[in-house]
Amino acid sequence: VRQVHREQPGPVLVIGTDAPTLAGDLLTAAATTLREGADAVLGPALDGGYYLAGLARPIPAVFGIDPLLWGGDGVLAATQQQLYDVRVRWQLLPTLRDLDTPEDAAALLADPALPAVIAAHLVPSAVQS
Repeated sequence: VRQVHREQPGPVLVIGTDAPTLAGDLLTAAATTLREGADAVLGPALDGGYYLAGLARPIPAVFGIDPLLWGGDGVLAATQQQLYDVRVRWQLLPTLRDLDTPEDAAALLADPALPAVIAAHLVPSAVQS
């Protein structure tokens, strides 16, 4: 984030690769939130993590949580605490489901927001095994 911000000042959005319903409107909302004065924006995932971290400027505390928490259900809460501790203005985006488990895949198949090109790769037989 620091390097990207140095090369291209302005908001930086870090997105996960496992949130298949993340659409352009949420990316636009995140960037707009940052341009309108928030220091950070988080996109919460249903599993307790997040699919997006947006920063108006580098804030090392955002990614400074206990390394043992990464990948678990406490990532979002720990990151929110970090933001609170460094006293920055932040907001949350709508919650999305990310794709970590066969149960997530099954739930995503029922989500009308799932792009068809991704749904084609989440065939029910593979989801259930």
